[in-house]
Amino acid sequence: MIHYNPNKWSSMFGYRGSVLPVSIRISLPWALVALLIKYLELWGVIDLKVLEFLNTGEIYGGFTFVLGFTLVFRTSQSYTRYWAAATAVHEMGSEWSDSCASLLAFCSCSKARPEEIQRYMHLTVRLFSVLHAMAMEEIAELKHENFRVIDCLGLDRDSLESIHGNDTSANANRIGHAIKTTTVLCWLKKHIVQSQALGIIAVPPPILTRVFHELSMGLVEYHKAQQVVIWPFPFPYAQLNTFLIWIFLFVSPLVICTWDTSPWIIAGFTLLTGCSMVGLDCIAAEIEAPFGPDQNDLPCFEMMDDYNALLLAQLDPLSWRVPHMTEDALVDYRSLTHPQNDSRTCCVDDCFKEKSGRPPLVPSTNELDLVPNLNTEAAKPPTALRPAEPPKEPAAPKLPSDAVEELRELRRQQQEFFTQQSQQQREYQERHCQLLQHLIQVSSQRSNGGSGQWCAAPARSVPK
Repeated sequence: MIHYNPNKWSSMFGYRGSVLPVSIRISLPWALVALLIKYLELWGVIDLKVLEFLNTGEIYGGFTFVLGFTLVFRTSQSYTRYWAAATAVHEMGSEWSDSCASLLAFCSCSKARPEEIQRYMHLTVRLFSVLHAMAMEEIAELKHENFRVIDCLGLDRDSLESIHGNDTSANANRIGHAIKTTTVLCWLKKHIVQSQALGIIAVPPPILTRVFHELSMGLVEYHKAQQVVIWPFPFPYAQLNTFLIWIFLFVSPLVICTWDTSPWIIAGFTLLTGCSMVGLDCIAAEIEAPFGPDQNDLPCFEMMDDYNALLLAQLDPLSWRVPHMTEDALVDYRSLTHPQNDSRTCCVDDCFKEKSGRPPLVPSTNELDLVPNLNTEAAKPPTALRPAEPPKEPAAPKLPSDAVEELRELRRQQQEFFTQQSQQQREYQERHCQLLQHLIQVSSQRSNGGSGQWCAAPARSVPK
């Protein structure tokens, strides 16, 4: 991958990863042929009037249009393949790193011993590193290069041999990188299930299924990137492009030589048109296979190193603790929005600035003391790990007495309103109960004494 500044003209003269040297090397001989033909015409050796029919718009122009269309279409498809592969690799790493972070967070409320939690966290990180390395080896197709794994010697040799194999063994041709990736993924899933059975993972199963979903989504993105490697650009289309380009390089000198101009101008235009067509084809061939050791390929090794750095950051003891609020933290809305406290809203780096410079380095501590566990005080981090607190700002000014009285009056009115509303609700329920009792009594009398007795009974006042 070549990083450049698109706002500078100096990138036009870059040689590394450029297609201009290749296109010039292919087009320059044809430009010299055009120069020689024009000089032969000027010397009277040959006559080019028989080739004037090629310079008409119906023949040469139509051929040039078809060639340009096919080249632009192939370049656009190659550009789509390039970014589809890059997106798939990044999403694969994102899904797996997020699932790793979730698995490390699930043990924060575990009742297991700190030693067991620590081994679980380190094994999880190593398995995710091996999983990503196996996937990148399959995608990149770098036979003589290997991707770095976090503390690979920390895993048992039998497991490493099962995914490495021996070049002299009979399984060398049978076991591929795709099978290795699936094998490591199975290890990881079994490791998760066993850790939950041992009580190290302290979350309900419905929440844990989210991790398996992210693992599956990462595998889907891995297969999306893999199909770019497995299935090349269609051969008939690439073959037709190459055939048309060579015809164009052969016909262009003959057509341009019919111009009535200087031989060197003819050679220059021949070189320009040839470089344009050959350059487009070289760009398409360069970016349609984004994985590999070429200059314009994706930086697979850098992506693997960044992924390992992200996993190692999750093992940092400072990331195991949840930040807590200090005693001088502002918890009132008016205080937070007061203009006098605008200085408290600043960058994180500004919080560490003191008169003497940066705070002193944090002394080393035992990681087992920081492992999240219910039996330890994980909520209260050690004093040695706390960064230097910023200088205290003056407290926000108190509210005036008039505003305090208005707030009290408003609260009193709200209480009175809620009291009246509850009283009306109780009265409504009492009236509703009385009406139900009256209806029940009338229905019982009607069923016992008949309709005549019910009609002769004196009328009773029905509560409203």
